[in-house]
Amino acid sequence: MYDARIYITLLILLFCAIGCENSDNPVDDIASTKGTLQVEVLNQQNVSFQVALYQGEEIVAKTDSNRSFEITDIEAGSYILRLTAAGYKEIERNVEILAGQVISIDGVTLQPTSQTESNLGQGLNIGTRAPDFELPDGNGNLHSLSQYLDNGKDVVLVFYRFGG
Repeated sequence: MYDARIYITLLILLFCAIGCENSDNPVDDIASTKGTLQVEVLNQQNVSFQVALYQGEEIVAKTDSNRSFEITDIEAGSYILRLTAAGYKEIERNVEILAGQVISIDGVTLQPTSQTESNLGQGLNIGTRAPDFELPDGNGNLHSLSQYLDNGKDVVLVFYRFGG
């Protein structure tokens, strides 16, 4: 009788050990202190934008995208999500990340700051005449594009960074 109890006890312990080895243990999910943020951006113009996730003044995560994105392994807590793109209004949202959960923000839309600014970065097509403009030279004298084109000269613009 004593031997039968030992064998039954060993058999129960063996089944428990096999059951605890399962990687789908729900206790692992409960113990997680990190979450995930998914953001759906409605971006019909396919504009590239920058994403920053702040906790206070500190940037916790940063990425570039032109569509929806996901940031993983974020410690649970309160954050500010900022999306910026040239010619578009900055988007700022308060986000609460919960441990072991996926937080979704749907339907974020980039809004142009104004009609003229929404056309930034489109450039000119080959053969299209550039609009007239004026720029100063190294001595502060203004030169206009039309001043050179009207004299039949070809124009090449060179931009360089000036240290200061």
